[in-house]
Amino acid sequence: MRIKGAVCLIAEDADRGQLAYLLAVPLEGPKKSLFVWQLAATTRGGKEQATLSLLAELRDFGRRKHVRSIALFNAAAIRCVSTD
Repeated sequence: MRIKGAVCLIAEDADRGQLAYLLAVPLEGPKKSLFVWQLAATTRGGKEQATLSLLAELRDFGRRKHVRSIALFNAAAIRCVSTD
């Protein structure tokens, strides 16, 4: 399935392979908003850094695309991706 405006990010390591992924979908309202639908990481080492890297990339993507808000399910993650 394809969702127009959806964002899929994958954190990979040359030696350890895929470490984490993030899926975000656009919201109808408020305008220019994203909702993080899935955020998952491996149980192998490096998952914390991989997750933070994905959230930082989502924040940067939001800035480039003029996203006004990113809805998340976790307060720590919200602080990480704040576009202010």
